[in-house]
Amino acid sequence: MLENPILYPDDTLLKNLEFGAAATLTNPLRAEIMARFKSA
Repeated sequence: MLENPILYPDDTLLKNLEFGAAATLTNPLRAEIMARFKSA
């Protein structure tokens, strides 16, 4: 199970995903869109 690349991906792949998630979560345009959803 520890050898499964889907459950335990390589560290280099995780770094790219973490950067992408951080960029998405801190994107001001995304925050504006989510604020519009919450207010509706």
